[in-house]
Amino acid sequence: MKIIRATHTLAFAVLALAGAPQVMANSGYTADTFLVRIGVSYVDPDEDNTNFVFDGLFTPDFFGAELDIDEEWGGNISAVWLPVEHWGLELMFTGGVNHDADLRHFRGLLPLIDRIHLGSFDVQMSDLFLNWYFLDPSCLGQPYLGIGVNYTDFHDEDLSSVASQYLIDNHSAIDFGSLGMGYSWGAAAQVGIDFMFGRDSQWLGNASIIYRDVDVDQITISFPVPDGGNRLIADFDYDPWTLNLGVGYKF
Repeated sequence: MKIIRATHTLAFAVLALAGAPQVMANSGYTADTFLVRIGVSYVDPDEDNTNFVFDGLFTPDFFGAELDIDEEWGGNISAVWLPVEHWGLELMFTGGVNHDADLRHFRGLLPLIDRIHLGSFDVQMSDLFLNWYFLDPSCLGQPYLGIGVNYTDFHDEDLSSVASQYLIDNHSAIDFGSLGMGYSWGAAAQVGIDFMFGRDSQWLGNASIIYRDVDVDQITISFPVPDGGNRLIADFDYDPWTLNLGVGYKF
């Protein structure tokens, strides 16, 4: 996985920086330091197997099918406040992420075609981290470790016309269906580094790797049938790894 390789690279850089002689900044990460950052996010879902079943019925077509969600780029913005030396509170927002999703190992198609395009959805993630900056506050480079809480909202869900047509052709749906994914609260953790662009500069570069535990109680595919409606349901583990790259300003 690309994000895992990036994690190893970033961890090596953090360890190397921690063991190397440090250039002193003119002010440093002292108490009451405030940072703002903006950047891009590469989001790589680590979804688990997702088994769909009918709500009240059962269909072998979706049984054992697995979600395959593509990696996507988005944007992030964050603010960090250090109330005391070495410790910071970070509020982060990540958005603009639009995923396409397929179902693989799908049994309802020909044996040589076991994949169907499920649809697409947008993701917004908000995080509150407690970060530990473990080097001297005067160091020009500042690696950090963080733990926190995450809120993820799925929206603009769109069931593909291929999936809707399959339901019409094979399960008595009388019109196109819809996809619903909801929201999730969970834990999050990160490792990152800030590096000032110069001894007299307030500008900095940032790189971080974030893991979020995002589990949705129920993803649904709803569709109309002659006597009302029916739906497919499944648990959904999104669990994305995210690589953030950005710039910031220190006050």
